Amino acid sequence: MRIRLLFFIAIYFLSCTENDETDPFFCVDCDQHDYYQIVGENPVILNLEQGIYCIGDSIFLMPDGHYYTIVDEDLISTMFNSMHCSSLEINELTQ
Repeated sequence: MRIRLLFFIAIYFLSCTENDETDPFFCVDCDQHDYYQIVGENPVILNLEQGIYCIGDSIFLMPDGHYYTIVDEDLISTMFNSMHCSSLEINELTQ
């Protein structure tokens, strides 16, 4: 009986571990490039300046000097998958 109880407890604890498939990056280091986007009915060129961008940062400078959007988890994943950015982990930023 004890063996069964220990077996079920072990399975319970193993099934409650965190998922290791979370994104390993929180910030991206990007090269400068231009990105074409339709704003309203007008095409504009958005500029991504070279630098490090993290979730919550303003990004893509518009021709009028305002930023186009704020980095969120979906955007940072897209940026990481582009040829213009590479991932940075938190420990790389604090060194």
